[in-house]
Amino acid sequence: MRVCNLSYLAADWYIEQMKRAAYESKPLPIAFEKNQFISGTRDVVYIHDLLDGKYYELGKAMDFVRSEENNKKGVSLREGFIPQSLIKNVPLSQYKDDLSNYIPAKNLKISIDKNRVLQTGTVLQKDSALIVDSIYWTIRGEGSRNNESIYKNSLMVLDMLGNNNWERPIYFAITVSHDNYQDLADYFQMDGMAYRFVPVLTKRTSRYSADLGRIDADKLYDKMMNKFLWGGVKNPNVYLCETNTRMLQSYRSNFGRLANALIAENKKDSAVMALDKAYEEIPDYQLPFGYFDVPLLDCYFRADAFEKGNALAEKMFKAVSEEMDYLDGFRGRFENSVSKEKEYRDYILYHLFDITKRNNSEELHNRIKRYLNAASGIMDDPEDDIEFVLDNDND
Repeated sequence: MRVCNLSYLAADWYIEQMKRAAYESKPLPIAFEKNQFISGTRDVVYIHDLLDGKYYELGKAMDFVRSEENNKKGVSLREGFIPQSLIKNVPLSQYKDDLSNYIPAKNLKISIDKNRVLQTGTVLQKDSALIVDSIYWTIRGEGSRNNESIYKNSLMVLDMLGNNNWERPIYFAITVSHDNYQDLADYFQMDGMAYRFVPVLTKRTSRYSADLGRIDADKLYDKMMNKFLWGGVKNPNVYLCETNTRMLQSYRSNFGRLANALIAENKKDSAVMALDKAYEEIPDYQLPFGYFDVPLLDCYFRADAFEKGNALAEKMFKAVSEEMDYLDGFRGRFENSVSKEKEYRDYILYHLFDITKRNNSEELHNRIKRYLNAASGIMDDPEDDIEFVLDNDND
């Protein structure tokens, strides 16, 4: 296994390290030679579509970028980047020292050898029918129109994807920015705290959707329930800073995604055990309740664990309403400084209202309604107003 820092991958010395074997890890499948990625060379690679939207094989696109032929380069002019082949009536001698490499297509594809994918275990036999014939996607760089480009680290990732031929698993960490996913998130499979790149299409609801990738519920259950080590997180004497708690939100959220996948397969008992594990290993006295907990609460009810769902809803309402009461104490010039915090808790409270209503938790539902009425000053038909807020949120 080789861990690769995507920020460092923009540096020539780091790329050299990744191209060498390290202990038991083979070199990463980067085909660029040192003279092709040395500092000052291909630091920025433009994207200029010469194919009128047609899909271009990734391997061929990388060969094009590696080429030293002048007719496969271009120059950045005042009006933007222009391929050399499109520059008219200007002698090459005037700009030959400023030529840059570019990717000649925005739409890329990777053709899939299904036997190879199954042979390497990239996709299990039980999911063989899900394997696509080709992976299709559109790359998006920084800038727009004739100035769109990607940096060297993204180029190296694309090169690895084009050369790997499914020999080794390629994972992207869940915690990195979505910009590092090369717009390939529709072909991710969540395996714990990393997304594996697989030739199975799982469409997102939006480009920035938080729930990326497909889930192999049995595989993920085994990892999160039996193999992950949780250290001292639940020890109340262990201090967790803001960075620690932000990372832990991802872990607890993943338990919710696992539970959701198990419910979809009618494995409700396993789903409840996964939800219990989330709050056993990451208790609320270490990671306070937040909007990431709303899907977990909903899963308890959908798994028919009504007693546990009501108990969690009660704890969430108590904690969040107390926090809201504290924030309401800020007045004058301090009021705006906590507005985002209040909106955050409003979101949770309105969803608690909705979930308890849908699951016939009448006593708690009425208490939440009274609290929201008092907080917002609603006098006439308050339930309609609250449902309107929920409807807008769902949109």
